Amino acid sequence: MDLKRRIELYILKIIKLRLVIKMIPHIFLFIVFISCGPKSILDKFSSTPIEINITKTTGMDSSDTTPSNTPLQAASSDTTLANVPLQSTSSDVSKKSELLEKTHSQTQSSVDVKPTSSPLDIVPSMGIETNNTQLATNSDTMTEWDILKKTDPQQLAFLVKSVVIDKTNGAIGRNRPGFVSVGFQRYSTHFIVQGVLTQNLDLLDTALKSIEFPLPYQNEDGSFQDSTPGIKGTVSYPPSVAFYLKDAGHSLILLKNSLWFQTSNDTAALRSRVLKIQPILSKSLTWLIGQQSSLINGDGNGRATNRLWKDANAFYLNGSILNRSDAIEVGKKFAGMCLQQQNAAGAFLEMKGFDSSYQGVNLQEATVYYANLMDTPTQKKVVLDSILKGISLEQNSILPTGEVKTDGNTRVCSNPGCETYFDVVKTVDYLAIIQGFNYGYQLTQNMDIKKSMDLVFNFYKK
Repeated sequence: MDLKRRIELYILKIIKLRLVIKMIPHIFLFIVFISCGPKSILDKFSSTPIEINITKTTGMDSSDTTPSNTPLQAASSDTTLANVPLQSTSSDVSKKSELLEKTHSQTQSSVDVKPTSSPLDIVPSMGIETNNTQLATNSDTMTEWDILKKTDPQQLAFLVKSVVIDKTNGAIGRNRPGFVSVGFQRYSTHFIVQGVLTQNLDLLDTALKSIEFPLPYQNEDGSFQDSTPGIKGTVSYPPSVAFYLKDAGHSLILLKNSLWFQTSNDTAALRSRVLKIQPILSKSLTWLIGQQSSLINGDGNGRATNRLWKDANAFYLNGSILNRSDAIEVGKKFAGMCLQQQNAAGAFLEMKGFDSSYQGVNLQEATVYYANLMDTPTQKKVVLDSILKGISLEQNSILPTGEVKTDGNTRVCSNPGCETYFDVVKTVDYLAIIQGFNYGYQLTQNMDIKKSMDLVFNFYKK
C-alpha cells in the first residue's frame, strides 16, 4: 500500500473516532431514558432550581384594573419592595400558640433592588407589586400594593374625602380646635395610598403632617397628653396610642415598599421627614409594649377583638419598620389572641357576641395583617381562612339595598342602651366594611364578596 493511501485511511479513522466520541453522550442519555422511563428523567430535571428573570414592558396592559382615563390611575413606574414577614396562627385554638412559635426558626427572604435596574424587573416568587396584576395569581404571594393597585379608584377617593382634616397642620376631627387625643390621628394611610398611586406629593405631605401633628404632645416616656372622654385631667390612654401607632406604622410600611417613593428625587424631602419620625415613634412603641396587660384586660376575653387586631398591627408593623424584634413578637402574640376570639360562626367577638359594624373593623385590620405576611402558604392560609369565615358571616348583614343591618348587634345599634361616643350614638363603620370586603375580594376573586362590597359602597357613598 502506497504512502498516500495509508495517509487517507489514517485520516478516515480519525474522523470516524471523533464522530463516535461525539455520539457517546447521546447514546448514554438514550440508554438512561429506556431504563428509567421518561417520567424519571423529567423528575430529575424538575428538581433542579431554575432562576428566572422577567422584565415587563413599559406601560399599562389590559390586566391592570385601574382605568387609564381616571385621575386616580396608578403610576406605571411604581413597584414595591419585599414586605417584612409576619407570623400567622392556626384556626384551631389548641394549635394557635404552637404556630406562633414557629417563626423563630424561619428564614426571612429579601429582595435586593439595584438602582441601575428597571423598576419593572421583578422576582415572581416574592409577589412583588408590578403593573401586571395577573402575576399575583395566588393570595399568599400578593403584596398589599398588589391589592391596592386593583382597587376601584372611586373607593380610594371616597376614603380620602371621608377624613375631616386641617391640611395646614394635619389635625384630624376633634383635634382641629386643639389637641385632644392621639387616637384621632389614625387616617394617614388613606392619603398615603392615593398619594403613592397617583404620585401626588400634596397628599403625601398631608399624610405625614397627620402623623407629625401629635408628636409635640408626646411625654418623655413615650405616652401622650391625651384628654380621654369621661376622665378629668390629662392621661395617656393605651388604646388611643395603639390606634395612632397602627396607622403610622401602616403608612410607613407602605412607603417603605414603594420603589417610586424610595428612589424618586421628588420625594427626597418627604423621606427625610420619615426618618425623623421613626425614632419618636419608637419611644411610644416602647411605652405601649409596657401596657400589654392594660390592653388585654380591657379588650380580651371577647370584649373588643377589633382593638386587639389594631394592637397586633401597631406592634408588628412598627416593629418591622424600626427593626424592633421585641415589638414583632408582641404583635404575633396579639394576632394569636384575635384568632382565638373568633367563634365557630365566624364572629370576632365584641362584647361577647356579634356586631355587624365592628365585624367590619375586625376584617379591615385582619386583612391588613394578612396582606403584610410573608410566611409559609400553610400558615398564611390559616389567617385567610379566618378572614373568609368572618366575611361570609358579615355578608348576612348586608341588606339588598346595601345598608348594613344592626339588629341584634352587641355594640352599634339603634336601640336604647347602645354605645355612644362623645354622647353621640355610634353608627355603622361602613368604610371599614368596604375595605375588609375589598381586600377579601382581591385576595380570592370571589364575586359574591365583590357583590356585597359594591352594594355597601353604592349605598353609603350617596
